[in-house]
Amino acid sequence: MKAMALEKAATLCSFMIVWRPLVMVGATSALLLALTSPATSATQAAGPSPCTVNCDDVRQVIDGFGASSAFFADRIEGCSEPLRSQVLDLLFSRTNGIGLSLLRIWLADLLEPSCGVWDWKFNVGEVFVLRQARQRGVSTVFATPWTPPAWMKDNNDRNHGGSLRTDMYQAYADFLSRGVREYKARFNETIDFISVQNEPEISQSYVSCVWTGDQLHTFLKDHLLPTFANDGVTAKVMMPESGWFPDERYVLPSLSDVTTRRGIDVVAFHGYGGSCWLTNSKSSGKRVWETGVWGPNNAKCDPSISSGIFVAKMVCDCFTKAEANAFNYWWLVSDTQDNAALIAMNTNWTACTATKSLYALGNYSRFVRPGWHRIGAIGKPASDLEVTAYKETATGQFAVVAINESDTAQDVDFKLAGFAPSMITPYRTSSEENLARLHDIGASPGGFRAILAARSVTTFTGAVLSPTRRRSLVNSESQEGRCP
Repeated sequence: MKAMALEKAATLCSFMIVWRPLVMVGATSALLLALTSPATSATQAAGPSPCTVNCDDVRQVIDGFGASSAFFADRIEGCSEPLRSQVLDLLFSRTNGIGLSLLRIWLADLLEPSCGVWDWKFNVGEVFVLRQARQRGVSTVFATPWTPPAWMKDNNDRNHGGSLRTDMYQAYADFLSRGVREYKARFNETIDFISVQNEPEISQSYVSCVWTGDQLHTFLKDHLLPTFANDGVTAKVMMPESGWFPDERYVLPSLSDVTTRRGIDVVAFHGYGGSCWLTNSKSSGKRVWETGVWGPNNAKCDPSISSGIFVAKMVCDCFTKAEANAFNYWWLVSDTQDNAALIAMNTNWTACTATKSLYALGNYSRFVRPGWHRIGAIGKPASDLEVTAYKETATGQFAVVAINESDTAQDVDFKLAGFAPSMITPYRTSSEENLARLHDIGASPGGFRAILAARSVTTFTGAVLSPTRRRSLVNSESQEGRCP
């Protein structure tokens, strides 16, 4: 089945989703530069810039890419067909969309509005989105509470910050435990990871709760971890989901204690700080997930390629500088009319804009799957060009993602060390294209050459040949041009 994608996004007020096959682009297209044509522009006159991708330079494992349905899950469920299914396909399908593999849901404090009283209507929409995502291939679901129930807090308010009362630590541990267990018992759905608190450092006018690092440590050690063990909860624990890279204050007390360190499976942060170095978390042997970020932080939605390149660079920095294992955007879908969502709905949820941020993230998420590893991409071909590379060891599949921020085309000679694919398939997102499949490129054992279109994100995909086949090709190439 041919890969499918939404080819163009129209304006917010009139956009209707129409499925079209990915464009197979020829060398004569007025919109694209031929991937193997001789360099003709002044930018390319000096010859191609080198970039070496080393298949044997294996870095961190990639756990996936995702976004959140929090606070808008009910609106997604209530959206009319066929728009609802088209939006869900666009987010989660690998053939009709960008193939997100992670989903962040909201574990609502309103589930227990008073002590011992539970009301499950507040998570009906989340369960719907979770099931739809699972059906389309999402492998991991993690749940985040934005606050404990109001009756557990010192301000008796789900909004405006406040803190969890110390005499309610066990009640909150029981709340999280039951929330996870009820998803399985009541809905037959699994929550794979559970967070303790969204952005524990921030008091907001909306649902929020403030913690210190020491309070989180005490809660984990004396209440949550023992409760999970006693109740047989299998969900893994992530924390602290603080809002700023590289602030580790909220996790350091727990990482410094052997008991709580063992109980934390993922150190999670949001990417709003810009910097990405997480020395203590990585040295503790923990996987690091970026679990919520959006950008550029403009008041008005920008569906242009500028936003797409911005997001692609965030992913690149997250994986190279923080050596993170997962990247999550903020919302899947919203009607907030800004850049907080991958898909922007109009106010009555009858039409939407699929942004370039969606497709640029798809240049990673559709191709780089859970369990793949980042591999070394050595050399920076140009100041406005970023390259990362990934592989799946068992199948030999690989993906090289190149971001060209320049207003001119970039000619790059990709040298492949340790692997020799016979064919490369490129997919490009630009001002005119949405994950458009281009013509295949023939590759020699040494690599391939490509001209990257201006202001674009391009993913080059292929499969690594076996060592025996690779040696055969190299030996064959070495005989070329010799006399009989």
